[in-house]
Amino acid sequence: MSGSLRRYAAADSMRWRRWNDEMVVHDAASCTTHLLDGGAGEVLVSLRDAPHALDADTLCRRLLGIDAPDDNARLMLEETLQRLAQVGLVVAIDP
Repeated sequence: MSGSLRRYAAADSMRWRRWNDEMVVHDAASCTTHLLDGGAGEVLVSLRDAPHALDADTLCRRLLGIDAPDDNARLMLEETLQRLAQVGLVVAIDP
């Protein structure tokens, strides 16, 4: 799997609450609130808990607990990361 060099980090200005498989996230910096499904919520929490920004390959391995996630899983993760970045909950860091 050829990984992107782009890394991602959770925005610092978030608060969230979880209910079953949904998460509501408030971003204080933009004064916006977002409803996330369980998958997007897990991505956000994993980034928030990481000690540094993560690339998509590393994050995918952490979330799935396997060494070599398939291309479909990685593509879904990258789409989720892009959606989270578009609304300001995740910061994309280019090399």
